Amino acid sequence: MKNCGVVAVAAWIFGVLLLTSNFVFAQNACEDLFRQASIFSEQKLEQLKPVKLSKKQSAPINDLIELETSSDSTTGNRSESKYTLTVGAFVQLLLQFKGKIETALPNYKLVVRDPLRDGYKNVTWTGYANRFLAKASSGKDIIVKIRLRKYGHVAESLEITKENFIVLDSLKEISWLELKIENPENESSVVKPRVLIHDSDANLLLSPELSKRDYQEIVERMQVLNKHEDAAVNAKNMESVRLMVKAIRRIHKEGSRLEPESETLYERDSYKVPLVNSKTGQTYEVQMTVDKNVTVTDVATQYRSAIYKQAPVSVAVVEFKYQESLRQLMAAGLLVDVAGLQEIQNFDDNVEGYSIRRHEINKGKLGHLRRDIERELQKDIGKEKNKDKKKKK
Repeated sequence: MKNCGVVAVAAWIFGVLLLTSNFVFAQNACEDLFRQASIFSEQKLEQLKPVKLSKKQSAPINDLIELETSSDSTTGNRSESKYTLTVGAFVQLLLQFKGKIETALPNYKLVVRDPLRDGYKNVTWTGYANRFLAKASSGKDIIVKIRLRKYGHVAESLEITKENFIVLDSLKEISWLELKIENPENESSVVKPRVLIHDSDANLLLSPELSKRDYQEIVERMQVLNKHEDAAVNAKNMESVRLMVKAIRRIHKEGSRLEPESETLYERDSYKVPLVNSKTGQTYEVQMTVDKNVTVTDVATQYRSAIYKQAPVSVAVVEFKYQESLRQLMAAGLLVDVAGLQEIQNFDDNVEGYSIRRHEINKGKLGHLRRDIERELQKDIGKEKNKDKKKKK
């Protein structure tokens, strides 16, 4: 069992790369266990609940919230609108929006943000640890997610799987480490510190056996990796690294569970729209992401959620990401001061109108695993009730 736990860790961080024969060999040795394990149990449902953190464990997370909310970006401190809808409906709405936004912003062209390789689809892999329930400075409970992310490509003719996933050269041995934290002061926004980390260090951070010196060396390597020529950005990066590693160390130090839980793989198109406030000169950026062919996999059992495959037509998860200051401007009805903002608001509203589901803040793809389990358990309860009825007859 212990060896298979090691496999689960390797699968989370290195499995997407399929780098070593050792990993493949160990994975084969555990295939029987994976086949026998079932995700459809009350125990598994309990494991998917967030782990509660103490006030001391929550302290560096609160420091991260303060650090990120002091800046204004769509990465660190942002509001989100997230929807699931059919790909066909979204494509139609996107074409309408393209004409309107390019009219509102004459020098702007709506194009996919990330470079596309000829004959390939842009694909994103994300590995998630179990979730946590931290205590905000205000006393409010907030959800915290820890995740690793890599970007790459899959050939147009191939299915989107880990085996077919070609990681970007720039991320061959490193990943983006992110903490996604509910903003305790604003229910419509999230705080998301994000830094680069060597894959070997990400693997180390899962171990509760590290010494204080081990953590310090990881911080030093990460700070070198995240150096920035802009002094203010660099200072923020250095502090983000320190606090993120400190938060993970506190989780281990008090014996809380931290382990790989699930992973997602999907085709992603990204767009960005630069905006300017005509009165103040302040600049903004609205980001939109479109995730298609989504798979969500439980690491321990290798169960893959088929929720996105069950619809009669392809569906996508569409997300609008706004700087918090821009969302406040929208809430105040001052859209006229920013050319293009009204068109974006209309686009957001139209996508919601055509959506199958609007997602709550900081909730999205991973919820499908929990819903799959709940659905199957309800079926089992129904079967038991039917058996009882037959016995009575």
